[in-house]
Amino acid sequence: MAGNTQGLVEYLSDHIRQIDHLATPSYSNLPVVNMLLHHYRRLCQENEIRMDISATPIPSTGLSDSELATLLGNLLENAYTAADHALPGNRSITVLLAVHGNMLVITIDNGFDGNVNKKRDHYLSTKVSHTGYGLRSIRHICDTHGGNCSFSHDTDCFHSSAVIAIDPD
Repeated sequence: MAGNTQGLVEYLSDHIRQIDHLATPSYSNLPVVNMLLHHYRRLCQENEIRMDISATPIPSTGLSDSELATLLGNLLENAYTAADHALPGNRSITVLLAVHGNMLVITIDNGFDGNVNKKRDHYLSTKVSHTGYGLRSIRHICDTHGGNCSFSHDTDCFHSSAVIAIDPD
C-alpha cells in the first residue's frame, strides 16, 4: 500500500521459493517414492551431486509403505553418502525404477571414492559406527517378497539393484 513494488516483488519471490522447496515433484505414482526421491534430489543439489532419475508407474507391489521406504531409503542413503565422498568429477547418482513383467526393478549406480569393505562376498558398511543393518534389511525385504538384491562395484562406480515380485491383480 506504500507503493514499494520492489519490496513486494522480493516478498513474493521469497514465498514462491519456499513453496517450491516444499512441493514434492511426481516421479512415480507412489507418494513414498516421490518423497524419498525428492529428499535425496534436494540433498544432491545442495551438495553438488548430479542425480538422474527415471521412474515408471508402479502397480501394486505387495510391499507396505514402510517396507518400500526402508528398501528405497537405504539404497538412496548409501548412494548419497558414497557419492558425497567421491572425487568432484564422479559425484553422481543414477536411479531407475521400472517394471519388467511381474517384477519391480530398482537400480542405483553412484560414484564413490573406490574404498569398499567386504567380507567374503558381502559388502559391509564403510560408515563410521554403522552396523550394516541397511543392506541386511534390503536383502530381507527382497527375499520376503520373492525377489533378490545385488551389489557390485568397479573402479569408481557402485551398483545396487533390488528386484521385487509384484502382486498380480
